[in-house]
Amino acid sequence: MSKFDKSSNTAAPLLSDRNLAQMVNEIATTTIATVSGLPQSTNMLFSIGLKIDDRGLMSIDEKKLNEKIVDNFSDVANLFRSHGNTDNPGVSFLGMTEETRVNPNGYRVDVSNTAKRGFYQGTPLTGTIKVDDTNNVLVVKMNGRVSDPLELRKDIYTPGSLAKTIQNRLMEDKVLGRRGIQVREEEGRLKIVSSTYGSNSTIDVEAGSGMDLASLGLVDGISTAGEDVAGSIGNVEAKGRGQLLVGAEGSNTEGLRIFVTLGENDLLDAEEATVKISKGVAVKLGDKLSKLNDPLGGNVKRATDDITGQMSSFDEQIKRLNKRADSKRSRLQNKFAKLDSTMGRLKSQQSYISQQLSAMSGGKKS
Repeated sequence: MSKFDKSSNTAAPLLSDRNLAQMVNEIATTTIATVSGLPQSTNMLFSIGLKIDDRGLMSIDEKKLNEKIVDNFSDVANLFRSHGNTDNPGVSFLGMTEETRVNPNGYRVDVSNTAKRGFYQGTPLTGTIKVDDTNNVLVVKMNGRVSDPLELRKDIYTPGSLAKTIQNRLMEDKVLGRRGIQVREEEGRLKIVSSTYGSNSTIDVEAGSGMDLASLGLVDGISTAGEDVAGSIGNVEAKGRGQLLVGAEGSNTEGLRIFVTLGENDLLDAEEATVKISKGVAVKLGDKLSKLNDPLGGNVKRATDDITGQMSSFDEQIKRLNKRADSKRSRLQNKFAKLDSTMGRLKSQQSYISQQLSAMSGGKKS
């Protein structure tokens, strides 16, 4: 009996075909679906020239597509990409992730605290300040970055002119020169303000080697860290990072990024803005393909696991059948060996009987 061969198995390919058909159907459905949040004239691929024939093959009417692009390129682009807008210029849409859920009515953005920059506030200065060999070198730190020693021209300054001189020296610095640090005089004090927002925004001042900056008001000043923006998106508290407000994990707004440039005087008793978002066809397809190819629970993984499971099951069946075939062949071989032995004895007996009969027949004739 011949052994079974798993090449005869046809169930696995059929299972694969079913999964493949399902995935193709999901991709096709995503491709032709409407994109919420866009005008009806450009909210689906059919509206810009997509065609599907009787065999399910897609094609594009180039003339219609070109007309749509000329009429309103932005709407056509939004049909493919992630898009969002708000009704307040101080609250801007930056982006979203595949976890972000689209709400046709949009999400309300309520800002409870605006982002602030870190700063260093010096102590009060006298009417004039003398800069000489004892106090003309200082170092400024912003967010951990350290400037080169800033050497001031020896002279007599007012608080305003001293602030301007330090500002100019900072702008010339190789490390912090392009960081946008501001130096100004406020109520007779020097104030050095970071260019960045958020809790990581800090400014510190140190004296150069052997210097004493007390006369510049830069010894016992106060360094105040910045603050992150705070608020909610869609009535769920969001995470603030500098001026960036990000939707909470596990919520419908997860991954939604809002950039807030409002000041304290711009805050309202109600929500400050409503953000409306849409996911274009290309983005939806990307999300769909990511889920299909998810190595942990995607359709491709499940299909592969199903096929692997089927193959393992068939392998076990083949092993059992082959074992039974081997056992049956062994029994038949044993039976054949016994039969062959028996036949040999019978032939021997037959030969002996023939000889005896022949001998008996010869004796009678004589």
